[in-house]
Amino acid sequence: MEKEYDIIIIGTGTAGRTLAGRAESSGMKFAIIDSREYGGTCPLRGCDPKKVLAGASEATDLNNRLIGKGAGTEEPLKIDWPSLIRFKRTFTEVYPREAEKMFADMGIDMYHGRARFKNENTVIVGNDELKGKFIFLATGSKPRKLKIPGEEYLTTSEEFMELMELPEKIIFAGGGYISFEFTHIARRAGAEVLILHRSERPLGTFDPDLVDMLVRASEESGIKILTNRPVVAVEKAGDGFLVRTEYKTETGSEVQVFNADMVVNGAGRVPDIEDLQLENAGVRAEKKGIIVDKHMRTSNPGFMQGETVLPKEFSLLR
Repeated sequence: MEKEYDIIIIGTGTAGRTLAGRAESSGMKFAIIDSREYGGTCPLRGCDPKKVLAGASEATDLNNRLIGKGAGTEEPLKIDWPSLIRFKRTFTEVYPREAEKMFADMGIDMYHGRARFKNENTVIVGNDELKGKFIFLATGSKPRKLKIPGEEYLTTSEEFMELMELPEKIIFAGGGYISFEFTHIARRAGAEVLILHRSERPLGTFDPDLVDMLVRASEESGIKILTNRPVVAVEKAGDGFLVRTEYKTETGSEVQVFNADMVVNGAGRVPDIEDLQLENAGVRAEKKGIIVDKHMRTSNPGFMQGETVLPKEFSLLR
């Protein structure tokens, strides 16, 4: 069955919710689609729960820094991991229901499933075909694939935040901000942690002086960081894993092997667009994502992405 809408929103995260919030005052007919729980990455499996974990890490670290200085406990603290995860779930588990109620109250039609494009203005979701005058792309991002043997053994940051028990020995593949955030959290929970970064400098897009300070502080807290160590394979070994890296030497290259109870993918994130079949909609994309102009408009004039400057006829949405 084909249904027609003024605006179809793909993604229920922050960007999608922001535009959906204008539905009631616009008088237009909206539809919203998500293949996962409603709410998106930030409140469910990204920023918000991560900040809660980081807050516990900071409080623990501050306490331990103040021992013998007029404050702090008599013995060093470490994060009570099961208690922290139970607390995190008190707000992440209820959010999808709250999000759906919000959209329902706005009069927005909701669809569950992975969207794909039939043509420039038609989206297929399950057995439904949705035709939109305008389509807003807010699909967000997902973990980058390392494309190595044993990739299936890697744990994502999302899965990390669902663990009820934290392993004793954890390796993070990649030295981006996700790895640094989670290594500090894991370290304050008592885990032994190691970052294996593929190039000379971690956090390459950040200020070098600040990165140097962070690396020193990380190492002082017991986090081990090895650079020029790209992970080339992960193997199952009993109850744990073997992580193989390959690094250059003066005579060629050598393989180095590390063992861990868990290996976390910290190699960054990429746009979550690969199975949308954008070519059917005439939308151009590249490695870094959908190609847009300065107003975040795609090559299809009926498509919008991110904080778009909307067409004049949509002035009520501004």
